[in-house]
Amino acid sequence: PADTKTPHLHVDDWNSEDGSGEFGYPIGFSSHEDVSFLYKTTHDMIDSGKIGQAYYEVVNGTVAVNKLASDVGGKGQNVRLSTCHVEDHDCSIETFQFHWRGQFAGFIVNGEFSYDISSIPSNGIIREENLLFLDVSFFDPEGEFLRTYNDNHLQPVDADGKPYLNFAFDTLSQELLQDGTFNVDDEENRYRNGFVMGEGDPSKRAEFGSQTGLAFWSRPADTKTPHLHVDDWNS
Repeated sequence: PADTKTPHLHVDDWNSEDGSGEFGYPIGFSSHEDVSFLYKTTHDMIDSGKIGQAYYEVVNGTVAVNKLASDVGGKGQNVRLSTCHVEDHDCSIETFQFHWRGQFAGFIVNGEFSYDISSIPSNGIIREENLLFLDVSFFDPEGEFLRTYNDNHLQPVDADGKPYLNFAFDTLSQELLQDGTFNVDDEENRYRNGFVMGEGDPSKRAEFGSQTGLAFWSRPADTKTPHLHVDDWNS
């Protein structure tokens, strides 16, 4: 709203005199319906006292219920742009690239995927069955190439012939959903979705010698804080 404010974004459903908006959404952040601060977590903003209980129910000073599908510990997002491949002047295929580097060892994962805009489900989440292709490449901490899994949405497969991949891309926020448990798909609460790429089943991570290859995956259980792993399944 002003040059003196840190960069952030709002959505407002302009309210009437009684405080209700045209679409019925209550004011949640200060005088705004929704907001995103790139440099602060939602919990930071709750502590500031500017986020009302229209969004979060607080009991004895602690957030007891998250009423919306957002991560209390997550920071806000900037508007994200994507490019698409133009075919016959019809921008029908969207292609994204992603990159990750591990915090401790420094392993690197690069990938690329695409989908047809016409196949986007009504909830806006692209899953493995909606992908046209997904290629995932692993590199060691020095940047030396290790392996690429081409068409990872189709292969490798487990003993039942099912691809190991679990995937969720939010076309509304244009982010790979990664805060949730690796094998969880949740159509309503986006923050609960996780992923597995590469090969192997993370639930067998303690069964030494039961699987081979490389895997890139999100947290192992709902009780864990969001984080990501790379595993070279051991002998």
